[in-house]
Amino acid sequence: MRKISNAALWVISLLSLGCSTQPNQPVAGESAVGARSFQEQVSAQRLELNAKQAVDKIEDLQFQPIEQEQSWLQIGADHQVFKFNSGKSYVGAYSVDTKRLGRHVTIKSPLDFTVFIPSVMVLDDEYNVLGLVDSEHFTYDGSVSPEQSYNGEFILPEGYNRINLVFFSTPQDYVGSTRLNEELLLNSMRYDRISDVSKFSNLQVPHSPLGRIQVIFEKTDPVVAPIAKTASIENSSCPSQTASSLMNEQAYNQKIRRAVRENKLEEAVKFIQLAECAGYKGARDVFFSEIKATHTP
Repeated sequence: MRKISNAALWVISLLSLGCSTQPNQPVAGESAVGARSFQEQVSAQRLELNAKQAVDKIEDLQFQPIEQEQSWLQIGADHQVFKFNSGKSYVGAYSVDTKRLGRHVTIKSPLDFTVFIPSVMVLDDEYNVLGLVDSEHFTYDGSVSPEQSYNGEFILPEGYNRINLVFFSTPQDYVGSTRLNEELLLNSMRYDRISDVSKFSNLQVPHSPLGRIQVIFEKTDPVVAPIAKTASIENSSCPSQTASSLMNEQAYNQKIRRAVRENKLEEAVKFIQLAECAGYKGARDVFFSEIKATHTP
């Protein structure tokens, strides 16, 4: 099948809008204006976020329970703001009864007119960090399906009846954009999906610090083999380390303590993983000890 150029798609989109357009209404440039307005909207959201006061301690966040196995969560401008070492982010803070809902988590973040690229921090019921599922675990396949989304799965650690989840998008993730497949617009017009024509007419979807995600919980069966491409927080793969990058146990512990004191919890978790991969088993104890020393009034 012959590929259709961007210019051709633009002409087709104008033709599809022409029947409902009044003679005196401007048509040319309408989609471009819409694209600019979404970019401007996201830029304004980022500026507003940077001006907001952030919560200092993770335990000071207010957590809401997730009651359903499938839930849509909205991360809005009225949500709490937390300052990670990567910068400020709006956060959705939720508690989960894993015994009732299950430990296998699937997340879908739809590409609407903007998209929210998620990361997830996992904490126990005393707000100790158990792990971090970063945005690299959530991928977009560039398909031509009408349901466009970033998708990812992970398994929560065993031994906890209740776990806290913090959903956020990092400053590195809420800049830039995701390019859609050109065939999406063509298919939307071919099958008269009018709402999708408007959505997919802008092939560059800007990333936003705000958005919505669908969270699905399932109970895991220990007999069933692990699901492919599922990130397990309790058995995360060890990152590659060169001989020159390896440190002794004391050096890892110092970096963990410093990261906690500076409220760089993501960085602390990464040093814990590096230390454990290097064979040092006391990194988590150092982390929890420093958390209590730093965050206890």
